[in-house]
Amino acid sequence: MSKLITILIGFLIFSGDSFRKVKNLLGAHWRTSLSGLVSAALCFFFHSEYLSWVEITGDKTYVTLSFIIKNFILLFLAFRYIYKPLKISPESHDKTLQGITEKLDEPQPEQDRLDKIFNDLREKEALVSAAERALHRDGSV
Repeated sequence: MSKLITILIGFLIFSGDSFRKVKNLLGAHWRTSLSGLVSAALCFFFHSEYLSWVEITGDKTYVTLSFIIKNFILLFLAFRYIYKPLKISPESHDKTLQGITEKLDEPQPEQDRLDKIFNDLREKEALVSAAERALHRDGSV
């Protein structure tokens, strides 16, 4: 199992745009999904290393307990990274989005200055280019 994980990680590292591919694969909640996948991969890795150690030493006292612990860890990770994010109510997302849009709607000082400049231009009846002003100044038009 650890060889398969090593090959998979190596493929992701050496293939171009691997981070973007993983991000697109995991969707909108890519940060929580990625941390859950990494945690599960680490759980499998450490358990396989323990099983290798058991095979070398021959001490099989805690093998059953190791499988139970590994499965509880995986159940916890599944609850934490799959079930819990799905249970978040849409109202909390709406409140968060409403707060963000309120912050974006607040006028900024730089924006106020630009609005004043452009309001002066908007209030003019006709905008005249520099060439037209030069022609009017010479009196030829």
